[in-house]
Amino acid sequence: MELDFSPMQPFMDELLMNLLLVVGMPLIAAVILRYILVKLKLPIYFAGVLSSLAFLYLAYKAFMTISV
Repeated sequence: MELDFSPMQPFMDELLMNLLLVVGMPLIAAVILRYILVKLKLPIYFAGVLSSLAFLYLAYKAFMTISV
């Protein structure tokens, strides 16, 4: 017996796109920010903390933009 999930396909596509917007884009931005801060000779711990805070802020803003 097979289950047919084809009626859920549009919902799943939209869910995946929203997940990529909320998690993917801020994650890429945070990794780039950490790389730039390390190249500017900031300590690795400090650069990691700043990039983590930037990720949380950007993920929050993206989530609030999508949920409105």
